[in-house]
Amino acid sequence: MLFKKDILDQIAAKRVTLAFRRWKKPSVKVGEILATAAGALAVEAVDKVAIAKITEADLKRAGYPTRAALLKELAKHPGADAYRIAFRLKGGEHRIPAREDGRITKAEVKSAIAALKNLDQASEHGAWTVTTLRLIDKYPARRPPARRRPP
Repeated sequence: MLFKKDILDQIAAKRVTLAFRRWKKPSVKVGEILATAAGALAVEAVDKVAIAKITEADLKRAGYPTRAALLKELAKHPGADAYRIAFRLKGGEHRIPAREDGRITKAEVKSAIAALKNLDQASEHGAWTVTTLRLIDKYPARRPPARRRPP
C-alpha cells in the first residue's frame, strides 16, 4: 500500500491508523507488516465496507478532512470494492530522517535489514528482497518491465 507524504507524516505522529482503498481483492492481509517511510505498519484488520457506512471518526483516523476528499480518492478506482484497513505503527521501529552527511549508522543498517526480513516473511512467494537488491545493483539504470494486466 502506498501513502502520500502528508499521510505518512500523520502515521508517524500516530494520528492516522486507518486507510481506505478500492480493490477487486485486498492486496494486504491481517498480520502482514508493511514497510513505509513512516516505519513498519502492522495490519490489524482488512474489511469490505459500504462507503455510506464510513463514519466521521473513520475519516479522521484515515487523515481525510471531509467525506468529499475520501470520495475523490476512491473515485480513482471505480468498479472495485471499498476496504477499510486498520493498522498500527510497530513500536521500536521509527522513521529514520535523512542525514545531511549521507552516512549510514549501524542502527540504520540493522533497521533496514529488519524491514527487509519482514517483507520476506510476509511474502507469499518466499524471500525476494536480497535477489531484487542484487539485480538493482547489477543493472542500476534498467527499469522494471511494465506490469501486464491479465486479459
